[in-house]
Amino acid sequence: MLSVQQNSGRTLATVAALGLWLISVVGIVASIYWMRQIILSATFALGGSVLTAEAIMPMLVAGLGLVVTVVIIGTTEYHRRHFLKPESWRLFAWTIGVVAAIWIVFSVLVGF
Repeated sequence: MLSVQQNSGRTLATVAALGLWLISVVGIVASIYWMRQIILSATFALGGSVLTAEAIMPMLVAGLGLVVTVVIIGTTEYHRRHFLKPESWRLFAWTIGVVAAIWIVFSVLVGF
């Protein structure tokens, strides 16, 4: 049986884990837009036309949406199986790190 102090520590860790999961899911979904804008900027920088870039965007967004769905489901299942274990916290760190890296590239190439 857990003591009151251990139980409150577990409750705090659970709230932190759920908050990090929500932040990572929102960031992963936002990365669809950021990736779209990065690819549009790269296309224009390399001399591509607006029509060409806009023609491939629906397929790109659909593909990114599929990848994002798989990543969200996969990470959620991983967190469910390894809840409050070091492996789960490492995956949070990696996920948020990758999302932050995509946002930084977006901010540098495209701007706010």
